[in-house]
Amino acid sequence: MDSADKSEGSAQDEERVEEAELAISEPDVEWWGEGPACTPGVPCTITESSYVGLKNTFVDQYVVYSERRYGINLGWRSGSNLGNVRFIPQAGGAVRYGEPVALFVTNPSAEKYIKYREREYGINLVWSADAVYQWRITGGTPGTPVDLNQPFGLSNDVQTHVVYCPREYGINLRWNFDCPYR
Repeated sequence: MDSADKSEGSAQDEERVEEAELAISEPDVEWWGEGPACTPGVPCTITESSYVGLKNTFVDQYVVYSERRYGINLGWRSGSNLGNVRFIPQAGGAVRYGEPVALFVTNPSAEKYIKYREREYGINLVWSADAVYQWRITGGTPGTPVDLNQPFGLSNDVQTHVVYCPREYGINLRWNFDCPYR
């Protein structure tokens, strides 16, 4: 192997390491998915049938269905794992970093999936009766099973990461680029 081959191999290896580091060290990794059978310190993976509590680490509260006058009917609740959210992979099976999932939140209506759509008030999210695979869980190596014992990012294919951020109307969520406090 000559020196040109070594440089090319090294450059490819460095690129892979940088991609992995970016996937793991994203600044918008502020969510936890607490599962009922997760043991701290032991990898905890989920499938399409797993109900988890979706907890934001910035406010240490769970996302829940909550009727409100403005914006999507979501709110915050403290307490223990609520088990009210499912990430449903388009491919079925295990939920994996970087792969499309639908976001399901238990609520009393027939529309239980959350999708992007512009609206007048609050974050541009609405309810859908059908699964819409426009979400991705980030913060780990793409293609590997999501570990609920690690914080993760929640990204939407139409926008970008959704993060906690105060706002005048609706739940305190914004797209990361739209948060003036970051």
